[in-house]
Formats: sequence, C-alpha cells, structure tokens
Amino acid sequence: MNTKQKYKLVWLPCSDKNKLAEKFYVPNYRTQLPFLINNEEQSKQFSISEKDLLLGVLVGIEDIESNNSYGINTDKDTLLYLLDVLGNGFQFKTPEKMILDLSYNLLLEKAKENACYYGFCALILSKAPKQTQDEFYNNFIIPNVKNRKLKKQIKVFIKNKESLNMSDLLII
Repeated sequence: MNTKQKYKLVWLPCSDKNKLAEKFYVPNYRTQLPFLINNEEQSKQFSISEKDLLLGVLVGIEDIESNNSYGINTDKDTLLYLLDVLGNGFQFKTPEKMILDLSYNLLLEKAKENACYYGFCALILSKAPKQTQDEFYNNFIIPNVKNRKLKKQIKVFIKNKESLNMSDLLII
C-alpha cells in the first residue's frame, strides 16, 4: 500500500459570481487561484480554506515557473502577494520559516496517521479490552486516519481480529 499522502493542485476560477477572490483577499482578481487538496477529498464535495490556498500558492508558483500549469491564466505577482498576506495571517515570522513549517506539517500528517494505525494494530494483537479498542478507534482512528486503504484494512482487522498475525499488519 502506498502510504505517501496524495495531494492535488486545483486551480479554481475567480469571478463576480463565486466571490472567491473577495473571500481570499484579492478583490477584483478575475483569473484562477490554486488550492492544494487531499486526493481523497476531490471525489466529494470539499470546502476550501486559507491553509489550502496557502499550500496551493506555494505549489502553484513552482507549477507556473516550471511551465506545468497547462492553460492556467494567472498572475505570479498576485500569488506572491497572497503568500505574504497568508503568511502574515498565519503569523509566520519569515517566508523561509513558513515554507519549512508547511512542508514539515505535510509530512507530519502522514506520520500521525501511521502511528494511529499501528497503535490500533497493537491493541488488537495484544487483545486489549473491547472498550479500550473502541475508545482508541473513536479518539484516534476516526479523526486521524484518512487513507481509504488503511480504513478498509482496519475494518478487516476488526472483523478478523482473532486470526491476525504481524505480517497482516504491514503497510505495503
């Protein structure tokens, strides 16, 4: 199973009808804004936030500079302006600190998911009381494990917990 978090850069159009530009601090901007979203969210209705925009701007600037933004009509200066506005809004001391912290948090998110998964596996293997397993599931698995394959694997573990061994628990 591929445990690398999957994100997708989505460019959303700004217009007078959707008020996206006003919501995200660039009134009268009428091209497109980049948002970095989790791939698992793209198949369902998702809401976008300032954090999604901030991550999208970081990736979007690189996308524009490397000419990977096929057909995207946007203004790099506006994206740099947004980077400054959002960086200040999130109270980063310097742009360098912002980039390092955001990159770290993207990696940390996946590590937290794996730690919760293996913690739950340990409870199952050690035959912890059902109440302990249920509490862990509700407090750690539900809010932290987003990967569909991991969720599916956990459900299989719950149904077959009496016949599991260590090799069943590996993330491949």
